[in-house]
Amino acid sequence: MRKHYTTKAIILQGRNFGESDKIMVAFTKERGRVDFYARGVRKMKSKNRALVQPFTYSDLDLSEGKNMDYLNQGVLIESFANIRSDFDKIIECSYLAEYLIQVLHPQDPYVELCYQFLLTLNYMDKRKPETNIATMSFLIKSFGILGYAPLLDGCARCGKPVEKLHSYSYVASEGSLVCGDCGIQDGFKLDNQLLEYYRKLEYLDLKEDNNQLQDKVLLMKLEALIELMMTQILEREHKSSAFLKKIKKMRI
Repeated sequence: MRKHYTTKAIILQGRNFGESDKIMVAFTKERGRVDFYARGVRKMKSKNRALVQPFTYSDLDLSEGKNMDYLNQGVLIESFANIRSDFDKIIECSYLAEYLIQVLHPQDPYVELCYQFLLTLNYMDKRKPETNIATMSFLIKSFGILGYAPLLDGCARCGKPVEKLHSYSYVASEGSLVCGDCGIQDGFKLDNQLLEYYRKLEYLDLKEDNNQLQDKVLLMKLEALIELMMTQILEREHKSSAFLKKIKKMRI
């Protein structure tokens, strides 16, 4: 007899299977990434159809299976319908979902990360202009939660604090800053303005409006830096970073 369990879950992705079924990937607070089989949910009259829509948040009743869990029923908590009706928001959330699918481990709890993702979805659902700020903020916060926070307080080689550095770059292979005096040649050039912007988004309160932080030039630079950091993280996890290029093209 299959063991039942209930969990609150955010739908990250789904793919069609057979004539009317789907295989879903969800992010749960208690169990991390959960893949489950949803029978008949592509039928218009399916009671579970609303539960498997992208980025919905639901309380799901699942049964453990040998190779994959099975969806029995559930209760929709939040549909985030405004996200799914806005192409730009869909792209931003798909970007984050692809990233989470790569870094989440099955059966590992991610309480804080799940909470931050819910805040991000709620922010994007309620607001329009600065959704990419929410994307960058979530990614930066996730680095710290997952144990991949870069060292940005000073030069990793000579130990000088960043306040005393005349020039410095981020070196992905070291996950830290290296100053110009230490002879770095191939790093990502940073300046005080971009570093300050990074820190503001790291501590961004997504319960507030943040239009004042909307700066296209700084965001473009920050996105390039974060993409570099993400690529390094995925390489450490032995995961593909190909999705970054795919999503990047869609976001242009």
